[in-house]
Amino acid sequence: MTYGSFSSRFLAFAIDYLIISIPLSILWYIVSAPIPKPNFSIGNLVFFTTPIGWLIGVFYFGIMESGVKQASIGKSTMGLKITGKDGERLSFRRAGARSLNKVFSSIFLLGYLMLFFNKKNQTFHDWITNSVIIENKG
Repeated sequence: MTYGSFSSRFLAFAIDYLIISIPLSILWYIVSAPIPKPNFSIGNLVFFTTPIGWLIGVFYFGIMESGVKQASIGKSTMGLKITGKDGERLSFRRAGARSLNKVFSSIFLLGYLMLFFNKKNQTFHDWITNSVIIENKG
């Protein structure tokens, strides 16, 4: 079993980020298209769209990574898939929990730095959900 490298995981993330950004950008445009009220601010807009963007990400990764391909579009493009430590497919609940835990991985990027210090190239959100990203040979 060959574990996903930092570079392939990073490129997969960049692809997925672009995909998630499209519906979020459309939502941002729809919400901000009307002429703002006097008490309207960009801060209010960010406050509104950030949780929605976060939920879009949780559902996107949860659905895609628990699906038949076991990969988001970015991971699939980079030849990666996500499995449990024993190679099993993740449930939606487990894949969603993995996605939710990316918040904790993002704190000072410490959870992502874990990738460089373990044999299975796991980040915090991989480790906490007993999952790994591997190269997809098929």
